[in-house]
Amino acid sequence: AIHRARRPTLGIARCRAVGGGVVLLAGCDFVLAEATATFGLPAMVWGFVPAAIWPLVTARIGAGRARTWAMTAFARGAIEAQAAGLVDEIAPPDRLATAAARAVRHLARIDRDAIALLRSWSLESAALPVAEAIARGAALSARQLADDRVKARLESFFVDGALPWEGGT
Repeated sequence: AIHRARRPTLGIARCRAVGGGVVLLAGCDFVLAEATATFGLPAMVWGFVPAAIWPLVTARIGAGRARTWAMTAFARGAIEAQAAGLVDEIAPPDRLATAAARAVRHLARIDRDAIALLRSWSLESAALPVAEAIARGAALSARQLADDRVKARLESFFVDGALPWEGGT
């Protein structure tokens, strides 16, 4: 459902996120965490591999790091989770609401069609050899730049300085 959302998704971690909580965050477009939040993948302690969540977690933090997190089952703090790429921004508990409001304002500017396209392209390109992903990505970018709606927005910006999120095209 997260990958089909027509709007950007914001994940907020306030305390402990483990297993399924980590995958929900990994699937979000932007993750905000309180400085005291912790993150972990403890499934293997219980004797099973976190296979169902693996694609989203590895897409977010990389296969090597995800494997280490799963094999060690350590709880990681917000700073380590940010360094790993799971968390995008850390806020003190008393500033979390302000940081969340700012993130919502920024995410609301993103074009809905571009969101869907980026999500599908991210999954598709990850499975391709690098050279093929670059070639297909260049072709996708060329198609997007030829789109009348995109051209109108760019022209409006370059000619009038109009920004799409401020009432421009």
